Amino acid sequence: MRRAVMCCVSLLCLFNVVPLVGWAQTPAEEPAEAVDAPQAAPTVAEQSASSTEGTVSQEETADAAETEIEVEVTATHEWPAKVETVTVEQVGKMVNAPFIGDVVERMPGADTLTGCPMGAPLITVRGNNSEWTEILLEGIPVSPIGRPYILNYLPMTAIDTVRLLKGPVPPKYPGTTIAGLVLLDMKTGDRYPGVETTTTIGGYGQRILDVNVGGGNSKRNYFFSFSHNQMEGWLPHSDMDMDHLATKLVLNPDGRSKLTLVGDYLFGEKNGPRSLGPNPADKWAAEWTGVEQPKAALTYERTLSDRSDMLLRVTPYWFSGTQLWQQWFTDHVEPRFMPWDYELVRTEFQHNTRVQPEPILSWGASWQRDIYAFAGPLKVSFWDNVPGDKWKEYTKRARSVYTQYSQPTPGDGILTVGGRYDTEEPGDSAASPFFSWLRPLAQDTKLRLALTRSRRFPRLMELYGEGMWTGNPALEPELGWTYQADVSRAFRSGNLDLSVYQSDLEGLIAADENNVFSNIGEARLRGAELSWQGQWRRGSYWANYTLLDAENRDTGGPLIVAFRTAFPKHSAKVGLAMQDGRGGEHSFEVLAYGRRRTNVKKPTFVGDPWNVTVPPSISGFTWVNYKYSRPIGEKGKLTLAVENLFDVEAQDLLFYPRPGRWVSGSMAWSF
Repeated sequence: MRRAVMCCVSLLCLFNVVPLVGWAQTPAEEPAEAVDAPQAAPTVAEQSASSTEGTVSQEETADAAETEIEVEVTATHEWPAKVETVTVEQVGKMVNAPFIGDVVERMPGADTLTGCPMGAPLITVRGNNSEWTEILLEGIPVSPIGRPYILNYLPMTAIDTVRLLKGPVPPKYPGTTIAGLVLLDMKTGDRYPGVETTTTIGGYGQRILDVNVGGGNSKRNYFFSFSHNQMEGWLPHSDMDMDHLATKLVLNPDGRSKLTLVGDYLFGEKNGPRSLGPNPADKWAAEWTGVEQPKAALTYERTLSDRSDMLLRVTPYWFSGTQLWQQWFTDHVEPRFMPWDYELVRTEFQHNTRVQPEPILSWGASWQRDIYAFAGPLKVSFWDNVPGDKWKEYTKRARSVYTQYSQPTPGDGILTVGGRYDTEEPGDSAASPFFSWLRPLAQDTKLRLALTRSRRFPRLMELYGEGMWTGNPALEPELGWTYQADVSRAFRSGNLDLSVYQSDLEGLIAADENNVFSNIGEARLRGAELSWQGQWRRGSYWANYTLLDAENRDTGGPLIVAFRTAFPKHSAKVGLAMQDGRGGEHSFEVLAYGRRRTNVKKPTFVGDPWNVTVPPSISGFTWVNYKYSRPIGEKGKLTLAVENLFDVEAQDLLFYPRPGRWVSGSMAWSF
């Protein structure tokens, strides 16, 4: 808590350099304009975007004017892979999507499983383990621990855009990339000025209060967000009480340099329901108490000349909390607890240079240190006084370098080659080559071919163990070649995208029959994703279809990465937003999932103390959501939402059912 208070005091001190401006009535909806700096020379990113005009896909050009020097945004040499972007406006049309997992769930090839001992969302991409997906908030790793029980409860209140990279990831990104990246960009005060409050009350004891405050201009602005989320849950002992604070300060006085400070603080408690079946191995009801997750990012960007620019970022992260569980044995219940403390510091440097009139060379390096301390499992008699000899502390260091070269090709194409080299102590090293070629096939049709070697290094818990699990410091990184082909076509009324991919993974980390972690697994993931986004006279609509074939090559059966249940082979999702004649808007969603395989080939009874039968498969289900929004005067907005409209009983994760019909109402007001 002391670290969080110091972080907040520092942020408040910086607020003093940002002058307050008059409040606007509503947040800005239009994209931010480029910084007004007529004296400044154009940067490498700007020159690249202008010199290849008409040769890049929609997601690569959508934000090209949004910043003048940022190495991380959508200049042509920075997005050689497919990027799927969800904006604030699109999130506003979704039904009951308060957290990042709810937004990702609407995308093709992505899902949010409701399960685990905490009953928390597990963000998964293309049938992968949730630990294989990196979530970055302005460069900050949101869930470096590998345990997303609490950390995926990051609210959407302060988020401007959600970007999902599911296939080959450009070399610049450190960390896990086997299942791609979720990139989160926070709002800024110049685009979202004024004060806006939203109050939501819903079923299962849901109570949400959101407050956003923003102001300033393109040269100097601030944004502050607070969110309180309380819920009793749809199963006994599954309540939540979480608070979230976030702020973003931007200083850009001369148009050639920019300083961005991001602060984010998540704290509260979350309980998990007792499993309805034999996962995990024992029946338990788990809790997270005293959770604190302060994190920050300080980013400095500078245009060095008309041929080069750079970025330097430092991201400190902390997580602390106590995991408490009531563990059921055959004849008694026995409480246990485990206090956690996790610290991380990451430093990144990136540099872009135009080496000739057209090609661009990018390079950079990163350094990271992780410290993991825990004590337990302990009896509750140690709750207020944990002996020093019960604590264990482990450290890991990671270093990396990368380079990337982009070259226009005949026919208005773009060829990008590069790679990165990562080394961790302990954890070995890995090389990740990268290739991408984007070529227009016609005026409105583009083809992109890409491949890379993705990686995931072992977590500290896997290296050194925890509780009943025995670590293995000799673990090597999980690696996998990913190949992907994308075709995009722009029509007058919308955009059509098709992706075909395959990933061959090896050295997957899993615990053997003695609960010892080893590199023992191989898998193959392949499939296709088709998506459509369009406009019509009275609104907008989107639809996508996913075909997923995930195979465990060790067994020849389906890949099962969570609680006995594979991902469905087929899924389809549709959304429609329609304006009525009175200023209101109707939103409809249909989320349909096919049958899922389990880890047994015939019904298998599991006796005392569970007394349940594990089926060979779980039937598919279709989820229908509805929302109606209507303005109240010039400053207000009233919303009624119904999730799972027809109260479908569904188990998308074995013995962890999804909630029934969920009704909520909200009132938003701007000042």
